[in-house]
Amino acid sequence: MGEFKKVSGKSTSWDAHVRRASSSPIIAAEYKRSGWKLDTHKVMANRIKNGEGVGHYWLEGKLKQELLDMTDITENDFKKYLDPAAQTQYVKPYNNGEK
Repeated sequence: MGEFKKVSGKSTSWDAHVRRASSSPIIAAEYKRSGWKLDTHKVMANRIKNGEGVGHYWLEGKLKQELLDMTDITENDFKKYLDPAAQTQYVKPYNNGEK
């Protein structure tokens, strides 16, 4: 069985994959041969549609407008992130254990 190397806490497995792919001529040639490209806008649009975590830059301003222009995402897809209840961790205020 292959060995897995632990990725440092500051980088992600995606970062490690990109570093590995860019440092290996064999893997780079395979990516080039396959014609595969990463479409960040499509990835973020899918994450928003699924309600997954995204950076706030994708929820406002220029990047939000790019998502609206370049993908099939709509303003309705952003509502779940703008709902005030979505930004709070607790339904009831912390009350020192009282019920």
